[in-house]
Amino acid sequence: MKTRINFYREDFKSKIILLNLNFLLGLATLSIICVVVAWLWANSALTDAKKQTDSLLFQIVQKKELSKSLIETKDTRAQNMAIVADVEKHLQELAMKRTILDELDSRQTQRGQGYSSLMIGLAENHNANLWLTNISIYDRRLYLEGATTDSKALPQWLSKLNQASYFADTEFAGTRMFRNEDQQLQFILSSNLDDMKRKGQ
Repeated sequence: MKTRINFYREDFKSKIILLNLNFLLGLATLSIICVVVAWLWANSALTDAKKQTDSLLFQIVQKKELSKSLIETKDTRAQNMAIVADVEKHLQELAMKRTILDELDSRQTQRGQGYSSLMIGLAENHNANLWLTNISIYDRRLYLEGATTDSKALPQWLSKLNQASYFADTEFAGTRMFRNEDQQLQFILSSNLDDMKRKGQ
């Protein structure tokens, strides 16, 4: 009697999976939907990219036209010589006014310093036999007017003044002495001879 033993069990056998129609239709529908969605997304992205490209191209064209217009305007515009001459004239006037202001400021400073030095020099070399009735100073041009009781006092006083720092570089144009209506001896010292003539008249 022969006995058969089947070692090929059921779990080792290949299984056949049968696909029904509904499953295939569903799979096809899902595939189509995925394809359509992917196409719509790609088409939208492409449209946006085209719009951005068109906008950039339009801006480039506008900037090229503007640059061309500016270059043409620069090349065609001639320099107005009348305006240039007017500006140069005003600059020269401004420079001249600044020079005048600086000179006036310098003279004002010198005048203030000179007057104080003059008064110190006169105070340090005082003479009891004479007195001053008028003192005027402008730009190192000095005018002194006074009276004395002794004709010898004036030369002595002038000799002492020459030793003062202010009068070291001061030269008088001349000296004028005369008697007034009361027979009082008066004198005029000036670094400008015209002042002496005007006062003597």
